[in-house]
Amino acid sequence: MSDKNLPQIHKQNGLAKTIARSNKMLAVTQRILQEAKQNQTLVSIDDESWMQELWDWADENKICDLEWNITYGRFCGLPRTREKLLTLTDLILIDNHLIELPASFGQLTNLTSLSLKDNHLLILPVSFGQLTNLTSLSLRGNQLITELHEFIGKLTNLTSLDLGDTYLTELPKSFGQLTNLTSLNLEDNQLTGLPESFGQLTNLSSLNLKDNHLTGLPEFIGQLTNLTSLDLYNNHLTELPESFGQLTNLTSLDLGENNLTGLPEFIGQLTNLTSLNLEDNHLTELPESFGQLTNLTSLDLGDTHLTELPESFGQLTNLSSLNLHNNHLTEPPEFIGKLTNLTSLTLSGNHLTQEKHESIKRLLPNCKIWF
Repeated sequence: MSDKNLPQIHKQNGLAKTIARSNKMLAVTQRILQEAKQNQTLVSIDDESWMQELWDWADENKICDLEWNITYGRFCGLPRTREKLLTLTDLILIDNHLIELPASFGQLTNLTSLSLKDNHLLILPVSFGQLTNLTSLSLRGNQLITELHEFIGKLTNLTSLDLGDTYLTELPKSFGQLTNLTSLNLEDNQLTGLPESFGQLTNLSSLNLKDNHLTGLPEFIGQLTNLTSLDLYNNHLTELPESFGQLTNLTSLDLGENNLTGLPEFIGQLTNLTSLNLEDNHLTELPESFGQLTNLTSLDLGDTHLTELPESFGQLTNLSSLNLHNNHLTEPPEFIGKLTNLTSLTLSGNHLTQEKHESIKRLLPNCKIWF
C-alpha cells in the first residue's frame, strides 16, 4: 500500500469513529427523552394542568360528563369539575372507541373501580401503575398487544380483574404481586402457560381460563386452595397435575373441550363439587373414585367415548342433571335407578335398544329423558 493512501484511510477511520460516537449519543438522548416522558406522568397533584389535559382528551373522544346511564344502571363518563374529578372513585368508560389513555389518567388516584371494557386500547400508559387504590378493574374486549406491562403488579389492592378477550399471549412475572385478587377472568386469550408467580394468588376464589391455548397446568395450580370456581373449557389439556387434587374447595369445575385421555384417582378428592363438565374429551372410562363426588347435582359427560360407568357412579344420588350424549354405552347401568333425584338425563347418540329405553323410563319415572 502506498503512503499516499494513508491520509485517506485515516480520514475514513475518523469518519467511522465520529458516526459511532454520534449514534451512541443519539441512543443516550433517546433513552433520556424516554425517561423524561415517563417522568412526566408523575406530575405533582398541585399541578392542575393534568386536569385540562384529561378534559381535552375526553372532549376529543366524545366522552360525556358524569351522568346516569340507564343501560348500565350506574353513572358513566368523566366529570368536568375539579371537585368531582379529585374525588372520583368509580369510572365507567365502556365502548367509547378509545385507542389510548393520556399520561394524566394516572392522576385519578382515588379510583377504586374502573371499567374500560370494549374499547380499542393497544397499550396502557406507565402512569396507570399509580392507580393503586383500584379494587376492581375491567379491560375486557381491548387489544393489549399480546402482553401486559410489569407495572400491572403495582395494583396490589385489586380484588377483581377482568382481562377477557384482550389478545394476551403471556402474563408478566409481576402478576403474582396481585395477591388480593379473589376473582380473575382471563378467558378468550391466547395464553399457552402461566408464570410461576401465579401460584402466589392464593386468595383467588374464581378463575376463568376458558378459550385459551393451555397444553398443561403447572404443579403450583394446587396452591390456589381457595378456588371455588375454575373454568378451563376449550384448552388443549391432556392431563391434570397431581396437585390438582388439593383444590378441595371447588364447587364448579369446567374441563370440557380438552384432550384429556383419562382422569386420575385424585379427582375423587374434589368432594365439594356440585357442577362438573367433562364433555368432549377422550376419557373412555372413569376412575372408581368418581363415586366420591356425592355433592354433584350437574354432570356433563357428553362425547367422552365412555363404554361403561363405574359401579361407584350409583353413589351420585344428588344428581339432578346428567348428560351422557354421544358415547358408546350399550347397556344401562344397573344402578341407574338409584339416581332418583334426576330430572334431566340425556342418552342420545349411544347404542341402546328401544327395549333398554323402556327399561330406563320405568326406573326413572320422574325424569325427562332424551334418547
